[in-house]
Amino acid sequence: RSSDLVIFSEPSALENLHNMQAFVFDKTGTVTLGKPHLKDIFTTNITEEEALIYAGSAESKSEHPFGKILSSICKSKNLSIMEPSEFTAIPGKGIIAKINNRKIMVGQIKLFDPKMITDKWRKQIITANKNGLSTILLSIENELVAMFSFTDTIKSDAQNVITSLNSLGKETILLSGDNQEVTKQVARSIGIKSYLAELSPKEKLDSIQKLQNKGKTVC
Repeated sequence: RSSDLVIFSEPSALENLHNMQAFVFDKTGTVTLGKPHLKDIFTTNITEEEALIYAGSAESKSEHPFGKILSSICKSKNLSIMEPSEFTAIPGKGIIAKINNRKIMVGQIKLFDPKMITDKWRKQIITANKNGLSTILLSIENELVAMFSFTDTIKSDAQNVITSLNSLGKETILLSGDNQEVTKQVARSIGIKSYLAELSPKEKLDSIQKLQNKGKTVC
């Protein structure tokens, strides 16, 4: 049952949980500090400032950490935030908005029509992901114009917690809405044995439910 799930963010919450068989970790904010910062901006046919304005404006109503960062950067640089006339948040994918009567999309690669992802863009995305960076794309009127790359810091005690669980024979699983490459790198760096990436919030809950349906006690 979903009520059997215990959600924790501090290692101390692991105490006296010896009866648990599987430990599921959400990457951002549990394994990492959950305080990502913007590492790089790649643009075509648009300036970095314009990219920040459009992305920050589209994300101004978003609760996603990356969206909040982009909006915050706009404010810190005194860049004008434009109010979207339309705004739709798609969980696990990104934002579709209308600004100045132009269709703006900000989100992960799966938000966009595959035809929009040219070889040049795909190369940029793959390179960033292999370097451990999470990527968010920006399109204007169905044309990709910018990629924002973010990095986060793994908590200092995360590896010790996972090592202890592995030594007890516990199953460890990392769940993330992030891309496959970054999720894999984080999992391997701290010794988590399996991972699932590119998940929406609902898919994360479904993954936990599947473990419970197998009769496993899950934390």
